[in-house]
Amino acid sequence: MIESNFIQQVNRYFNYGYVNKPGKILSWIHPAIAMKFDAGKISECFKKLENNSSFVNNLDIHLPYYKTNNENLSKIFAHLQQFLKSEIKHAIVHGSLATGEEINYSDFDGLIIIKD
Repeated sequence: MIESNFIQQVNRYFNYGYVNKPGKILSWIHPAIAMKFDAGKISECFKKLENNSSFVNNLDIHLPYYKTNNENLSKIFAHLQQFLKSEIKHAIVHGSLATGEEINYSDFDGLIIIKD
């Protein structure tokens, strides 16, 4: 079933940086290459979902608007709003910043969905 497999792959990709066991091993060796490799797999899943309208039409995701006190993140949002608003469908923050668990050395985890 593509829907279940797709959701599992996306979850592993965003939470752990890999889609499957080879990607997991590659992520230990060179994380950036693993993410690029698996990004193609995620893209293929989205293309398959485009042909499965019953799943896409029934998919309903609601995310709250993110409000931040983080100065750097505010600058990122302002830049996206000013220069790329017409090109972006969604900008999503995830990871420790999104859950309110950031610490002094937290990194930024984000996802930008382009309109076209």
